[in-house]
Amino acid sequence: MTLKILVPVDGSACSMRALRYAARRYRESRGVCLMLLNVQLSAPPSALFPMEIVREHQEQMAEKCLVPARRVCKRFGIACRASIQEGDPADIIASLARRSRCGEIVMGTRDSAESPA
Repeated sequence: MTLKILVPVDGSACSMRALRYAARRYRESRGVCLMLLNVQLSAPPSALFPMEIVREHQEQMAEKCLVPARRVCKRFGIACRASIQEGDPADIIASLARRSRCGEIVMGTRDSAESPA
């Protein structure tokens, strides 16, 4: 049986630290898969940008986060699967963890220096 560890990644230094922590912690474990998740906020309808342009931009931004995350997993020799979802991050994280039956969620927290003003 595979132990699934959900690791939300948003490209921030704290999410990458959390990913490296999880990869180090489980690198010698058999049957572990890190479930990398990038959540894009829902884009409101806009007269300025067609939804296909918005979706394309969201996918590019997500891949910008997931490419280095996949590299970390490869470097540590740990299996990973990546997904991109849209919506409220807290809801998406909780829902995916439940649906995928993840054993843990490993994520960083932002300190005040990293918080948006």
